[in-house]
Amino acid sequence: MVSTSSSNSSALVTSSRRNYYDVFVSFRGKDTRYNFTDHLFAAFQRKGIFAFRDETKLNKGEYIAPELFRAIEDSKIFVVKGSYGEAFAKHEQRFQQDSEKMSRWREALTQVANLSGWNLHHKPEYAEIEKIAEEIIYILGNKFSSLPKDLVGMDSSIEELEKHLLLDSIDDVRVVGICGMGGIGKTTLATALYNKISHQFPMCCVIDDLSKIYRHDGLISAQKQILLQTLGEEQLQTCNLYNISNLIRSRLHRVKALIILDNVDQVEQLEKLAVSREWLGVGSRIIIISRDEHILKEYGVDVIYKVPLLNRTDSLQLFSRKAFKLDHIMSSYDKLAFDILRYANGLPLAIKVLGSFLCGRNISEWKSALGRLSESPNKDIMDVLRLSFDGLEEMEKEIFLHIACFFISLNVKYVKNVLNCCGFHADIGLRVLIDKSLISIWGVDCLEMHGLLRELGRKIVVENLSKESRKWSRLWLHEHFDNVMLENMVK
Repeated sequence: MVSTSSSNSSALVTSSRRNYYDVFVSFRGKDTRYNFTDHLFAAFQRKGIFAFRDETKLNKGEYIAPELFRAIEDSKIFVVKGSYGEAFAKHEQRFQQDSEKMSRWREALTQVANLSGWNLHHKPEYAEIEKIAEEIIYILGNKFSSLPKDLVGMDSSIEELEKHLLLDSIDDVRVVGICGMGGIGKTTLATALYNKISHQFPMCCVIDDLSKIYRHDGLISAQKQILLQTLGEEQLQTCNLYNISNLIRSRLHRVKALIILDNVDQVEQLEKLAVSREWLGVGSRIIIISRDEHILKEYGVDVIYKVPLLNRTDSLQLFSRKAFKLDHIMSSYDKLAFDILRYANGLPLAIKVLGSFLCGRNISEWKSALGRLSESPNKDIMDVLRLSFDGLEEMEKEIFLHIACFFISLNVKYVKNVLNCCGFHADIGLRVLIDKSLISIWGVDCLEMHGLLRELGRKIVVENLSKESRKWSRLWLHEHFDNVMLENMVK
């Protein structure tokens, strides 16, 4: 508790303003600036708390500079430390003619003094500082743990992931996998989840694209990022994989950490990273994001969350925000908008890309854009989806292209029989495509593929066609078949 008589106490006051600093620390006493307060700021720095530090030494009773007033106003939380009785007495002498001002100051100081805080007398300084820092992290987390307003359809997924993480369980380390097709919002979901729960962990780390780092910069680069984000280790001299792996294990095995690893496309990337559950402190959580469900199973995650496509309501809201900057469709665009949404079929990437492209355009331009989509799919969307195709083995690529051209909505057993007759070993091939979210099985063994993936497959086939139609390996349109027959007759 803070009072005017105790110099070994501190308390927190929160502000509802939109602020720049996390914390403003107010302190009095000769021995506090370079002892307790100095250690408090060091703890804030370790935990990523942005605190204003006043290096101006005011004598008791002096006026506060305007920049200090601005810093106070721009802070979310105020930490009050020390004895203010003597300083207040000086102010009373100086402003004794202004009784109204002194009354307001006395009331404000009394309110602060009555706050519940920390009595630091005869207590370990380090432990109390840690408690103060953790309380601030908790307050900051509660203030900013809500989802951004521009996210649509994420609430239920966030809730589901929080259940899978078992955040209330603090005696184990849990690993959760997130998977789904490209553009479905895996990274967006993980980012929103991180913003909501990261305040519960003293140390956090997000590796945005582990696959890219692994291939371009090497595994050590990813490991250095982990040490930098969790422990602030900037100047690591070692370039030896064994030594840096041991350093991660020795430094993190008693730490409760949240680690998110995005875009993992090989289990080897996880196995060599030295952040397995055995080497993290109890209460830690690891979230792994991959397009390939098999990688998550092979690594041994506790649970896999498959990100669903957006439902009709959420698709409509997301598209309206991108295309009209509203939560609803403008009436004159109804039919065209629903045609676009039917084409996107719940894929957030497609909805956002197409909505943003159509924003501010007239009805005639919308019709033209929709007609062009049927002939030439959007490049930004196709580029994202193609990453999954490019990661396939040649056999799976051929199976994917055959399905895109011929076998959508057909019975799985029938499709397997046809593919096996062509020597494609369909049982394992189809399983690989399912794991990579490129196809799915619905209803009574019905083989399905998202419409945009079908577009991708057919686009790839067309790109590789010979100029001589009679040499084409796949024909799925009547006009293509007629062209081949006519050309063969001419030959």
